[in-house]
Amino acid sequence: AAALAELGRLPEAQAAARQAHALAPTRLHALRVAALLARQGRLEETEAWAREHLAYAPTAAGAVQLAGALAGEGGSRPAALAVLARAFQRAPHGPERAQVAVARAGLLPLGEALPLLRQAVREAPGDYRYWLLLAEAERAAGRQPEVISAYEKAYA
Repeated sequence: AAALAELGRLPEAQAAARQAHALAPTRLHALRVAALLARQGRLEETEAWAREHLAYAPTAAGAVQLAGALAGEGGSRPAALAVLARAFQRAPHGPERAQVAVARAGLLPLGEALPLLRQAVREAPGDYRYWLLLAEAERAAGRQPEVISAYEKAYA
């Protein structure tokens, strides 16, 4: 399927991928096909494939997993960010939204990541992991008082 896609024979590539998935439906295979579609800029098809084959619904966990595949397998940070932006808009406030915010922050430069990490701790203030991530980001930004505050909240 990947070879066909690289040759620009997209309908054949999709058919081959679907056939392979039907024969051996693995999560890794489905993620690779999603990454392949995203590399081609076909985000709506990527999300449809993910919903069909990854039980993606619009859950935070599904979006984060798909974005990881897009950024890693496909090398497409813009596609991964687009998937996460959509998931962030749809996610209910709370831990799911925090999970998506942290995944987005991991793909962005520090200046853009800090507000997302702050959003994550607002969404899930009881999750020490998000406070630790925020503390490290604040330290990288040279904001010592915020570092101390974040560490105190992580270990409270």
